[in-house]
Amino acid sequence: MCFDDDTISGYYDILLVCKQKKGNWLKVILNEAAHETVWVKTGRFVKLIQWQHLPRLGAGMTVFMNRFPGNQIYPSPDESSAPIPYKGQDCFVILQVAGDWMQISNLNEEFCGTYEPPMLEKGWIRFKNEEALLVNLSYW
Repeated sequence: MCFDDDTISGYYDILLVCKQKKGNWLKVILNEAAHETVWVKTGRFVKLIQWQHLPRLGAGMTVFMNRFPGNQIYPSPDESSAPIPYKGQDCFVILQVAGDWMQISNLNEEFCGTYEPPMLEKGWIRFKNEEALLVNLSYW
């Protein structure tokens, strides 16, 4: 979900996780640690973006795995496969979303603020479960 406020001094996007939708209202997580939620009404500056549409936001949508150090990168969206060994920078663009999984890449390292050689062409991470978001998302 995004709040777009271009009416004051610029353009802002705030991404929040939506837990429930009722009509034009969205129940979003305000504080994950304290389990706080609030209801916001959709409109001109508030819109719901489905998980599978995140890649359409382009390379400005980046994902960071450092929130859960045990989160691994896999060759397919399946934890039974052997993880891909990866020691590079923790910043990726989203290629596609399938259920609780994201296909990621860091081939376009410019968007992560570094020019070190890319080390991951493609891989899959579990980005959420029923209880929490397992990564940090950033949109600029």
